[in-house]
Amino acid sequence: MAGGPCKAFCNGARKYADTIFRWKGSVLPYSALFAMPSTIATAVLHYTWNPDLKGSDNPVLSGFGNVWGAYTFALGFLIVFRNNQAYSRFMEGASKVQEIRAELHNCASILIAFCNAKDEAVEDFRQLLVRLIGLLFATCMSELTASEDGDEMMQVIDLMGIDGQSLKHLRGDHSHESRRRQCEVIVHWIMCLIKKSLDEGILKGVPPPILNKAVSDLAIVDIYRVRKIKEVPVPLPYSQMVLVMLTLYALVTPLIASQMVVSSVAASLATFCVATAFWSLFHIASEIDDPFGNDSNDLDMAQLTEDLSRIVAFDEASNPHSSSLRTAKQRNSPQEGEEE
Repeated sequence: MAGGPCKAFCNGARKYADTIFRWKGSVLPYSALFAMPSTIATAVLHYTWNPDLKGSDNPVLSGFGNVWGAYTFALGFLIVFRNNQAYSRFMEGASKVQEIRAELHNCASILIAFCNAKDEAVEDFRQLLVRLIGLLFATCMSELTASEDGDEMMQVIDLMGIDGQSLKHLRGDHSHESRRRQCEVIVHWIMCLIKKSLDEGILKGVPPPILNKAVSDLAIVDIYRVRKIKEVPVPLPYSQMVLVMLTLYALVTPLIASQMVVSSVAASLATFCVATAFWSLFHIASEIDDPFGNDSNDLDMAQLTEDLSRIVAFDEASNPHSSSLRTAKQRNSPQEGEEE
């Protein structure tokens, strides 16, 4: 009977210890560095400024503690509110990315399932559709993770079936505006592919409500929504006010702690703990405000892209009339950068 609770306790303690002492992705190390100047200043002032008048005996800061307490409360409220907003942006970004991934997979799955005739034109449609869906998601994720120095293109299955002129048009002049319109261009390609397949009778067996669902799942609306998180920052006045108040707090706290606390060790320790806590909350908000990037706490966009490519490729290969992606690529000369 005791083995179960003891084992659970050990596992929980190991998990908590791993979380506490994990370095990667933590904001505590550099938050502690930000708190060190205030801590050192507290220790120096405690020994040099009114060494014999500490606590309630100090006439300089008499009654100032109440005023500073109100300031600390206001600062804490603003930082916590800023964290809540950052967490909301992070979760909204993560949710929208998963929604885009699910909707694109659903679109590909529906169209592949309803065009199951064993025909070369149907096979070509499925092969091109899978690649365009994967390319659309990879392009969207690349746009979200793009930095000012350039963008990082995610891995796709391959570009078989897309002619060079179309790819040149998609790349554009590599400017920011060209990158912004790439998703819209690929969505247009998929729409044109569906329209052409309808005209040729490839999708004639798809019921109109099902076809409408597949088209509506192309996720262009969600792409715009997730762009909002990337492109619309937290308003400058709010971020600026929080940072100015936090800086002022770091400057004034050593003056108060060095005079109001009798023990120099207690004054320095209190300053370090409180300053580290405030700086940590501030850095957490800055860290999770934008969930797209290459930081430790950002979403793994490359893995999401690879997973979607594998899933849609598996759906296509699972079709009873499919000759599989590998066979399709063997019929054509392979291109550089293909993923098996």
